[in-house]
Amino acid sequence: MEIEPRAVFDAVDLLGVITNGILGGVVARHLKLDLVGFTILAIISGLGGGMLRDTCCSKGSRWRSVIPPT
Repeated sequence: MEIEPRAVFDAVDLLGVITNGILGGVVARHLKLDLVGFTILAIISGLGGGMLRDTCCSKGSRWRSVIPPT
């Protein structure tokens, strides 16, 4: 059984998003935010890390490859 490098990269990328989301949740819990603040902070920290990484690596945003041009 051969594992494709792209599948490994996608798994590690997803793991990073989940980990950053959990970290954002921990910070929100420490700040005693309500459910809305908890959710917003977790989403922003989860997605923001990936977007920052793509920007620093000059890869562009994944949103551009998902949303077709109009």
